[in-house]
Amino acid sequence: MPRLLLLFALTGLLGSALELIEPARAEAAHAARCGDLPLRPTARDVIAAGRPWAGHPGRVLIDVRARRGDYPALIATRCHAWTAELIRLNGGPLHVGQRLRVPVVLSALAKHAPQTKPRPHGRPHIIAKPLVRRALLKAARRHDVPRSLVLAIAWQESGWQQHVRSSKGAVGTMQVMPGTGRWISTYVGKRLHLRDLHDNVEAGVVLLKVLRRQTTDRRAIAAYYQGLGAVQKHGFYRDTLRYVKSVRALQKRFEKGWNPLR
Repeated sequence: MPRLLLLFALTGLLGSALELIEPARAEAAHAARCGDLPLRPTARDVIAAGRPWAGHPGRVLIDVRARRGDYPALIATRCHAWTAELIRLNGGPLHVGQRLRVPVVLSALAKHAPQTKPRPHGRPHIIAKPLVRRALLKAARRHDVPRSLVLAIAWQESGWQQHVRSSKGAVGTMQVMPGTGRWISTYVGKRLHLRDLHDNVEAGVVLLKVLRRQTTDRRAIAAYYQGLGAVQKHGFYRDTLRYVKSVRALQKRFEKGWNPLR
């Protein structure tokens, strides 16, 4: 009998724990969702829930309520939209409960996620810096980002070394965080593997392109280091100011033809 009572007690405790865990999971999933869309929406989900944005092919407008702690860049990331377009449609500062029109980019949705290539295994080999520099210049030209800015950011971040990894988990030449790499993957239309030189450079340069569309070059440099949301909310941290100053100085040198490999 005592064993039976103990079993009932343990079952009750387990049930109570699950009652606490499941709502927490549900709340976390809800926080990551864009309005009433599924956690990983497809183009079909968005088209069914929204309406076309006249004059803007490839965009579908959906209605989203602003939640506590929301800001434009966060909503844009959650809903696969461009921050600048979201601000253009909805204007100034957000308030809790505000109904927003969010222009979802259909090409950024799960349906279009890409064909993957095998993930590299083992320790990455060291790639010669001239090859890294060439990859940086090609990506800068392909995405219409100033080559001097791309070279400066990459030199500041890693010294043009693809094999490096920071203590915080940033990877490669452009020191891209894995979460940022997954987000940028939705915009380039393929899964990016940050240990691969060309994918790493692609992720960093596209991130710069996105940031430059949303703000000034100086703030884009700061946002690359600190995060756009943090820059918008808190301004520049002291170490961010030092980072921006260093990158701008490097950029001027690259504009004058400086090559640190010579």
